[in-house]
Amino acid sequence: MAETYDVYFGTPGNLVQIVEGQAGLSIEVPTVLEYNVEYNWRVDSINESGTTTGDVWAFTAIVYNPPLPSGITLDGDGNPTGTPTGLNN
Repeated sequence: MAETYDVYFGTPGNLVQIVEGQAGLSIEVPTVLEYNVEYNWRVDSINESGTTTGDVWAFTAIVYNPPLPSGITLDGDGNPTGTPTGLNN
């Protein structure tokens, strides 16, 4: 069983250690993610027997475009225009 963890994060082929000796199970990524960029991460488990290198995992950050309410459109600058319809008042 792991006592601590080292966490690596970065782009493919460029993992950088961002956490060393973490005892807890959650961390925050110390950078703003860029859209449409693939990121990798790896967690190594450490105990008195040594270090077990974890698998490398990957994800791509995507832009979240929530659906617009009915009756609303975006102008050329991305600003909402129109009047929402179908809302309970």
